[in-house]
Amino acid sequence: MAGVGGAGGAAGVGAAGGVAGVGAAGGSGGAAGTTNSCTRTEDRARIAVQLPGEPRRDCSSAMLDFEPRPPTALDGVITRIGPTEFEIDTCAPNADCVPSLALFEVEAPGLSLRQVLGEGAFVRVTYLIGRFFACQQSLEVSSIPTWGGVQNPASMMGDTLLLAVSDGGGTFDGSPYTVDRMALGCQPVTQGCGSVTPDEYALVLSPTAEPESAISVGMGQTMQLNNLQPLPSNWPSSWARFWTVRNLRSYQTEYCDDYWNFAWYLVWSPPAL
Repeated sequence: MAGVGGAGGAAGVGAAGGVAGVGAAGGSGGAAGTTNSCTRTEDRARIAVQLPGEPRRDCSSAMLDFEPRPPTALDGVITRIGPTEFEIDTCAPNADCVPSLALFEVEAPGLSLRQVLGEGAFVRVTYLIGRFFACQQSLEVSSIPTWGGVQNPASMMGDTLLLAVSDGGGTFDGSPYTVDRMALGCQPVTQGCGSVTPDEYALVLSPTAEPESAISVGMGQTMQLNNLQPLPSNWPSSWARFWTVRNLRSYQTEYCDDYWNFAWYLVWSPPAL
């Protein structure tokens, strides 16, 4: 797979050969059937991080990265949630330390963090914000069963990916899903700069553990991805698990180093109890 991005520590969106024919199964809200649409969208995500005693990190402050950098991962308890931001305290319950608050801002069309995250839950936040010609942003929030020897108050969630957002970046090593791209043939077959093929694309999301459950999602489309992760052992087998996926934009122009126009997010949709 040829990566689209140059973000250190994050796998770029692959130029997926052989993924044509992945069905648009699991459409939601009437969106199914638009996977092959050539309509281009320009929706974007924005991620910013403010750690204690450190400068705010976002696309405006990201320095040019000539070498790959690893992502940052922080464990903590969610102490505050707003529509576009959340805060975690990284002082573990078994540690003798004062609260150490990390603030994360995450914005994308149609995304409300209050509908995804819950105060008091133990989570791991993994993120990478870098720049290689363009800004590359990726963030994942996952629940963790225990932290500092204490069980997660939201223990029913188990080890679950709650939120993933990427704009110009990609997934991380260990992410429970992969993202590839499928050219839609919307543009005349021309050669761009280097090996670039200008076109509109669908994103192909595949659960790492169950790649046969892959779905393709067209630009501006919202769909349902099932079986991203197995059920926790304490969940009834009748409970379904699915994640809502939105393709913010996915296209390639003829310009050199134009790999940043691939963006999406997915959120866990818990079952109605």
